[in-house]
Amino acid sequence: MNIGVDVDGVLSDLGRFLRDSGTKYFSEQFDMDPVDPDAKSIEEMFLCTDKQRRKFWWACGSKYLFRQPCTDGCAEVISRFLSEGHRVFIITGRALTVGRGPISLFFRGVLRRWLKKNGIGYDRIVFCRHEYAAEDKRRACERLGIDVMIDDNAANLIASKDVARAILFTAPWNTSLNEEGITRVSSWSDVEQAIELA
Repeated sequence: MNIGVDVDGVLSDLGRFLRDSGTKYFSEQFDMDPVDPDAKSIEEMFLCTDKQRRKFWWACGSKYLFRQPCTDGCAEVISRFLSEGHRVFIITGRALTVGRGPISLFFRGVLRRWLKKNGIGYDRIVFCRHEYAAEDKRRACERLGIDVMIDDNAANLIASKDVARAILFTAPWNTSLNEEGITRVSSWSDVEQAIELA
């Protein structure tokens, strides 16, 4: 089986990082509280300006990119998938990873080092354009013959659910989604069980 796995919100807890680091940063720097603590982006969470968003990521981004722990159980479950003969494809729309310049090269390398540091194995990484992630992830699923795609972004899964079985990793920003053809999970043990039943 070919298994596609998103990074931010699936392999790492992006929501917790944004709430914890964002609340501290925006309170100290701009005297701002979260407007929507369940949002998936710092802009939506704080209704901040683009300049404030850039300042936040400049000040706090390295903590997320280098030191954010992986989601409980993901490395172990993925290791079992690989040992059982499944192929695992990291399919991510992480910002700044697509392109030929040194910045994109740097951010791709950062992700590869983070995966290695956390013991997350894989067969291949596919970098998708951040602003066109749903479209690019669907194409990647078609091209790679992905049987199951695991993502926290409902739009990505809705775009791909007729190509690959869709597994939605529960996050605060997707709790209202109740879409036919999408299986909801809350942990990596749930992911493992859902794939075993496939």
